[in-house]
Parts: sequence; C-alpha cells; structure tokens
Amino acid sequence: MNGLLKYRTASLLKLFLGLIIVLFLGHGISYAGQEEYESIEEDSCLECHETGKNEKVIHNELSQSIHAGFGCLDCHSEKTTMPHKVSDIKVGLDGCSVCHEVAAEEYKAHGRLRIEEDEDLPTCTVCHGDHDILPSIEAASKTNPGNLPKTCGVCHEDIDLIEKHQIRENHPIDIYDSSIHGTSVQGGLMDAATCNDCHSTEGTAHQIYSMGNPKSSINHFNIPNTCGKCHEPETKEYWDGIHGQLAKRGDTETPVCTHCHGEHGIISPSDPASPVSRAQLSESTCTPCHESITLTEKYGVSTGRRPTFIDNYHGLKSQSGDLFVANCASCHGVHQILPSSDPNSSVNPANLTQTCGECHPGISAELAAVPIHEVFIKEQESKTVKTIKIIYILAIIVIIGLMALHWLVDLFRQIILVTKKPQVRRMLRNEVWQH
Repeated sequence: MNGLLKYRTASLLKLFLGLIIVLFLGHGISYAGQEEYESIEEDSCLECHETGKNEKVIHNELSQSIHAGFGCLDCHSEKTTMPHKVSDIKVGLDGCSVCHEVAAEEYKAHGRLRIEEDEDLPTCTVCHGDHDILPSIEAASKTNPGNLPKTCGVCHEDIDLIEKHQIRENHPIDIYDSSIHGTSVQGGLMDAATCNDCHSTEGTAHQIYSMGNPKSSINHFNIPNTCGKCHEPETKEYWDGIHGQLAKRGDTETPVCTHCHGEHGIISPSDPASPVSRAQLSESTCTPCHESITLTEKYGVSTGRRPTFIDNYHGLKSQSGDLFVANCASCHGVHQILPSSDPNSSVNPANLTQTCGECHPGISAELAAVPIHEVFIKEQESKTVKTIKIIYILAIIVIIGLMALHWLVDLFRQIILVTKKPQVRRMLRNEVWQH
C-alpha cells in the first residue's frame, strides 16, 4: 500500500514538473518571437526610409502624387513588423493589384515576356513610378505622352537588355524622337501618336504584345486598324484597295502601312528623305515589291515596271529632280490601289482620260491610252517609226562619213604642201624610227 502511494506521488511530481517546463518553454518561445518580430506603427517608417530610390524625400513625393493621403502600410501591407517579415508580395506588381484589379488582370505579359517567367518583366513602378505616381494628364507623369518615349527607353534603349532578349529594333526611341510623331509631341501636340497609341492592345497599355501574337496591335494584319485610330480615311481606302483585300485573306506578303511609311521613323511625305516622298516613292517604296521575281511570279504581275517608267518622259523628269512630274501614286493612287481590270481603278482604260487629265487638261482618249510601261520590239514599230529610224541612221553615216573624208583630204593636202617646201634633214631614217 505504501509502495503504491509512493508511485502515485512520484508520478504527480513528474507531471507537475513537466507542465512547468512546457509552460516555461512556451513562454520563452512566445517572448522570443515577440522580441524578433516587433509590431511597428506607420509613423516609424520614415525613421529608416526617408528617401527613395531617386534620393528624393519620400514624404514630399507621396504628398504630391495621386496617392497623397495614403499611408505606407496601405501599399506595403507586409511591412508591419520590425524586422520586416519575408513576403511574396511585391509592390509594383502583386501589391498594386489590391486596388488595381482590372489592370492586374490585364497585365499578364509584356512583349515576349510573361509574368513569373522572366525577372526582367517591367513592374508597375518601372512605368508609373513609385512614390511619385501621377495621372497621365499631368505633364510630370511618366506615362504622359510627352514622357512616354523616355519611360519606355529605360528598357528599350538599355544595351544589356536588348542583347539579352535579342530585341532587333535599332534604337527605336531615338528614331521615334526624330519622326513626325515624335517632333509633334515635342512641339506640344499631345494627340500625336506615342508608344502606347501603337503598341497597346485593346486600348490598354497593360497589354503590349510582340508582333507574333495575333492579338497584338502591331501584328501584320492588325497594323492598318492600329494606324486607322488616327488615320481613318486612309485606312478605309487601304482596305478597299488590292493590298488591303489580300491582307484580309491572310496574305503575309501584302504590304501594310509600315512597309511604305516606316515604323518608328515615320516622316512627312513632304520631306525628301521620306520613302513616300515624290523623290523616293518609285525607287524606295514601289520597286522592292514590284521588281521582286518571287512576288511578280506569284501574283502574275508584269516585271520591268520601274525601268520602263524611268525611260519615259515622266521618269526622266523625275530623275532630273522634278518633284511635280507624275510618279507611281499619281496614276495608280495612294492607298486605294486597284488593278487596271477593276472598273474603279484609276488606271482602268475607261478612267485614263480623267487620271491623265489631272495634269493634262483636255487630253484625248487616244493619247491617254498610249502605254506608259511598254517595251517596244521591232515588230511593233509603225512604218513611220521605221522610216525615221532609217533616215536617222543614214544621216549619221553620211554626216560622219563626210567629216572623216574631209579630214583625210585635208591631211593629204597638208602632206603634199609640206613635201614641196625645201627640207633640211636633221635625223637619219633609223633615228626617225627611234623617235
């Protein structure tokens, strides 16, 4: 009986000591945890974070931004302890989605990069800023049209990123700045196209895709509609023309706006350096396609368009620098280009009088029907042309022949006159031959 009592007493003592140890350790762990992660108040953030990445005072930037009145923990919700706990939330991507759900849903990729697949994917802060975020209508905003080229240039003019991701466009921002769009924006015309106007898909800059994406605004088949946001009449004419008709069918070889006008470096047609200027149109824009053996064979288009144009009056005047003489667009149209078999074509036989009459008022139908792009062969020559050619050749033979005969007669006469005069021999025959 005494042994059983002693056993029970010992067991109770062990249990009591175990509970004391557990309570002590638990209190110690809890205390240690509180000591490691101490809760902090928002006012204490500026004690450590007085300035941001750009060395500007955070409080001043925030007070002037669109987020004025926000507290630090409204965006940095994971920084509630000191030291800060490790968190997967990143302000500038995941953190912004708390308020900007629609933008976060739209922003899944940028160019060829996708979220969580590449560390170089630009975050919200790269484009919008951090503590100094302003609405796009503000002149100082990074997303204001006047500042967008510089904002995009942070990555697209970075040599290391360009080489790493094999971006083939050569200095697109520098080229854009010298274009008609870039100079217009710099001159204060905020309606001129900037990066977002051309590269934003479905009207949002959070969906900027590479040209290989069918949804991309710069995909081959979407480019006319992208340009059409500003140039609506020209785009409608393009879709009605043969080039637009082929594009609607999915033909990747048909030209779109950028083939003729360029991409980032678009300049006014009045500039002689423009590929669609009067000075450059024939050689720089139309010829590369219409003299391509591959394309002319595929579409059954006659070759030799440019050589036959250059050899006629219009081409010769153009080569001499005349900017008012007819060029390709003068006859074929600018955007609504149609084959001559189409009744609406400006070069359809029924419309030639009107087309040629724009430069030659009162031109007859017979004269307007004279072929411009034509290589004549002997069988096609009229009797009058043949007669004139024969007379011209005979005239050359007679005139040049009589000139040569006159020279020979005069030379013979001079030799005779010289030999009749008294001669003094200065060199022997052998010396004459040596000289």
